[in-house]
Amino acid sequence: MVFSTEKNLDMLKVSLIAYTNEPYNLSIASARTCYSSKGIVYPDDVSKDEKSILLRDKIADSTLKAGHLTTRQHPHFVFAIENISRMAVWSFLHSHPFYNSEQVSQRYVEVQPHQFYYPNSLERKQILKIFIKLLYNIKLNRIKI
Repeated sequence: MVFSTEKNLDMLKVSLIAYTNEPYNLSIASARTCYSSKGIVYPDDVSKDEKSILLRDKIADSTLKAGHLTTRQHPHFVFAIENISRMAVWSFLHSHPFYNSEQVSQRYVEVQPHQFYYPNSLERKQILKIFIKLLYNIKLNRIKI
């Protein structure tokens, strides 16, 4: 069984899969709807002419200063992130309050040897042999995660 140190940050791949069209306009239209006696304000309404654009930018500034930030949560961006460690996902991404993720299940999908990562700092050290042995035992389900 071979484990590689070649998998590193240089191989990290991030792809934008989907996104909200006109996120800024959506956020400000949402804010305007909160204070509108005329009903729902749509993203197109806040950018239809120069007057609307000036009002949009003024509302963006005033809601930001007032702390009315929930309207900024409406836009969504969906990314695919490949070659990222589970530790990075767990420690960084899961700690963000607006982050949601799906990832390959280690219970239902067999992890292949080329998918293991070990830090380059372990190269040529005795601990690397112990680390590889541990990975090998995990792979053989001798140790349950």
